[in-house]
Amino acid sequence: MTTGAEWWRRAALLLAAAAVAAALGSGPARADDDDDGGGGSAGAAGAPGGGPSGEGDGSTGARRFDLGPNPGRIPMPPAWERRLERLFGANPPPRPAPPARADLVALGLAPEALARLRQQGFVPVASRDAAGLVRLQGPAGLGPTAALARLRSLAPGAIAARNDRYRLARDEAGTAETAAEAAPAPHPGPAGICGDAGGPLVALIDTGVDASHPELEGRIARQETLRGPGRRPARTAHGTAVALRLAGAAPGLRIAVLDAFHLGPDGEAADAFDIAAALARIGQTGARLANVSFVGPANEVVDRLGAQAAAEGVVFVAAAGNDGPRARPLYPAAYPWTVAVSAVDAQGRPWPRSATGPHIVFAAHGVELRLQPAAAAPPRRWSGTSFAAPLVTAAIAALPGTGGDLVGRLAAQARDAGAPGRDPVFGWGIVEPPACSARVAAGG
Repeated sequence: MTTGAEWWRRAALLLAAAAVAAALGSGPARADDDDDGGGGSAGAAGAPGGGPSGEGDGSTGARRFDLGPNPGRIPMPPAWERRLERLFGANPPPRPAPPARADLVALGLAPEALARLRQQGFVPVASRDAAGLVRLQGPAGLGPTAALARLRSLAPGAIAARNDRYRLARDEAGTAETAAEAAPAPHPGPAGICGDAGGPLVALIDTGVDASHPELEGRIARQETLRGPGRRPARTAHGTAVALRLAGAAPGLRIAVLDAFHLGPDGEAADAFDIAAALARIGQTGARLANVSFVGPANEVVDRLGAQAAAEGVVFVAAAGNDGPRARPLYPAAYPWTVAVSAVDAQGRPWPRSATGPHIVFAAHGVELRLQPAAAAPPRRWSGTSFAAPLVTAAIAALPGTGGDLVGRLAAQARDAGAPGRDPVFGWGIVEPPACSARVAAGG
């Protein structure tokens, strides 16, 4: 209930506002708020009160006030603001934007489970029927953690996870160099992988590859796109650079490119849905060796499909990551079904940005490499565990036979560079490129 004193205060404020309005609006004066460049209708030329140009002098006719620009909100003491808000009401704060819906991925969803999820507000976005993968959006208003928990409760037989993001395990490319500064081409190698054009097939999960590159002529056995719908193609520089490392280290090796990356707002990236689809696809390509030069968080769906492929005989060589020796382990390199590779420089010294840890199996040269990322581009300097992993992949490909014993045989050949035996910096030791590749041995 309004008291008498409060009523008088309101009345006084209203009267003061009315007085100001009357003072500004007295007489026929008005502000010139049109956009014709002036108030030229105050008096015609030669008429009383009008100048030669037709502008009024203010003595007769309509008067014009120049109020100047709108000052916007006038600063005032907080107590005044509160009183005016009580009198006239306050502007409501802007309504916050609704939170983004959770992005999830599931493996092995039964049709009846998917129907239950639809009824509860889950929206399927994309699917890979051959792999049993489904990407879903969670119900509106439900955060990622709660949405994932609900998905698992509604589909207990499925494996579900967030649709995590993965990034390339490389440092930023440096300055371009002239062609004369690039390392020489590899010399012809001995018989076997180095001289056999029909060498082993290696799967490369990465960006696309510039198959027109002269140094990759005849080396790309196939190239498939595994991006989800609505994704922009990633640039091919990274995939091409990794393919060049593979081709340079093992000239007889053939490459099956599985392009799972897209171009996002902050560069090339892949999500768990597309990575999982690529892992499931490897076995169908016929490859028994795979190079994965990307990193990201642990993900149950990625883990399950990678472990399945490894159980079927695929050997995965993975870049350990470039977040430094104190960083938490990154995946898939930290999974037990991969061969994790750290990076060293040309002198065998640990690269300061390379990951370390008990999961490291080998180290290889991956620092200050001259690589030409496209057929029409000049060579660039690259660093990263992305470019160390292909040397280990090529070394495993050069070993005769198949199966997990290949890693043990390569461990016996690696150069022990740290503490005796396996250590968290070099693993079992530094892997040198096959002798047939003078270019890679020289650091190119």
